[in-house]
Amino acid sequence: MMKPFRQPVQAMTLLLILLLAALVITSGCTSPTPPATTAPDTPVISGSSPAAAATAAPSSGGSSGQATDVRTLNALLPAAPVGWGITQQPTGSTRLDENNQPWTASSATYSPTANKDASATITFQDTAGHNVGFRKIWSTFTPSVNSDGYFRSATLHGSPAWETHSISGKSFKTWVLVNDRFMVQVSIENGTDADYNTFLSAINFAGIAALK
Repeated sequence: MMKPFRQPVQAMTLLLILLLAALVITSGCTSPTPPATTAPDTPVISGSSPAAAATAAPSSGGSSGQATDVRTLNALLPAAPVGWGITQQPTGSTRLDENNQPWTASSATYSPTANKDASATITFQDTAGHNVGFRKIWSTFTPSVNSDGYFRSATLHGSPAWETHSISGKSFKTWVLVNDRFMVQVSIENGTDADYNTFLSAINFAGIAALK
């Protein structure tokens, strides 16, 4: 009774063996997945809450429209905190993306009166929903930790952010994405946690979020 089924069973077994062999050969020829790369300036700041990397990821695009006038961005850059002075007054420019769509950016540089080696730079960018400026490199950010510091996602003033800190370089840098459109970067060189938090507190994030 079983003889009529012996040949199909053997054929099926042979077929399964051939399929398994093919899978093994294919997997052996596949290139290994490269390790995740860290973001530029990769190596938690006190007062910030860690968040999953997915939380800090922007959506497919913010509210695309007319970019904020440079003068408006300049006016939102904070005055120098106590103990600091402005070494570069707010300066902005209008730029064009690859499709000739305008976006704007403004920045100012500060230095403390007591530490001539330290400096701080604040940059605002209105990407107008386009994949430009800091927003363009946002998707490449990958969390990492080592003996010299970290690169991590966070939530700052209700917005997704990425922070990096180098202990040896005494540097701090953060990128904050406001309303999936405005990029805020704070960069501190030869500074302290207090310097970093001082400038974060000086920024009018509510004013930026209110821009249309």
